[in-house]
Amino acid sequence: MKFYRNERIEEIAEQRLREFEGELGRPLSIPVDIELFGDLVLGLSMRWENIDELPGEEVLAGLRCLTQGHEMGHWDLFIDISKLDHPGLFADAAPSMFAYRGSTGGQVQTMRTLLSCEAGRDLVRQIKARADTPDEASALT
Repeated sequence: MKFYRNERIEEIAEQRLREFEGELGRPLSIPVDIELFGDLVLGLSMRWENIDELPGEEVLAGLRCLTQGHEMGHWDLFIDISKLDHPGLFADAAPSMFAYRGSTGGQVQTMRTLLSCEAGRDLVRQIKARADTPDEASALT
């Protein structure tokens, strides 16, 4: 697990803000457009959908800019981008395994019930037969 001291986090944040100023070609002013920052500095785009609270619930991600900036910080500090170009778990899955639905962010791919079709049952068998590498673990039973 990676740990950062607060001083180092502040240094990285200041560096990223300087990068953002460079991308904008002007000094920063408040409020900072956090989505534009994510796009220009970190290469991220955010999909944000409001979640309605049901009785007895509290959605903790209610402050949009704060939450997005916080999550971008996790990405910047803890994600090793070089490891992201790896095969997907369902890369070889049959198209019949997925359904598509609309959302405010565009079309979303969702999985159908795996065991409802032969392609899904084959995929589960493949996953169970695959041995974990030393840096991963699976919990399929």
